Amino acid sequence: MSTSSVAKHFTTNSMTLVGFQLTVCLPYVICSIFIGRLGNSLSLAAYGLTTTIMNMGFHGLIMGVQESLGVVCSRLYGAQMYREVWQYLWKSVLIALSLAVVFHIFTLYSGSLMMSVGIETEVSLASQRLLKYCAISLYFQGINQVLNNFLSAQQITQPLFYLNFISIAVV
Repeated sequence: MSTSSVAKHFTTNSMTLVGFQLTVCLPYVICSIFIGRLGNSLSLAAYGLTTTIMNMGFHGLIMGVQESLGVVCSRLYGAQMYREVWQYLWKSVLIALSLAVVFHIFTLYSGSLMMSVGIETEVSLASQRLLKYCAISLYFQGINQVLNNFLSAQQITQPLFYLNFISIAVV
């Protein structure tokens, strides 16, 4: 492979993954701006607490699953062990869905947990309501992140490149 070909391949893969990260982060930034412009400190506090819990809780765990998937699938794909690649994908999807279920159950009790550590009642209950609504999207986000890493491990990034730009435009 020539140097220019390697550089082009690296740039395409990198830009795809950067685009994917933007599609993950951009909605949070846009929502923060809109909520902040409302001037309601309760809404902004509840949103900040909710995104912190989601990012430190669910997204932190699912990131570990998808990174593991990427490493293992890259090795298996390189060794042409395609059956094992698919088996590992399905195990990772099941783990992602299981994490979403656990986190969804957590959201049902999150208000009481937040109040027990001293967070104001109004903020805790507002954050709990938002977490309940967000919990539904975590099933889709978990699967999306696992599939993205699965495809990237096989160096299939071109379709993700276009999907990421479409997602950014929709957001």
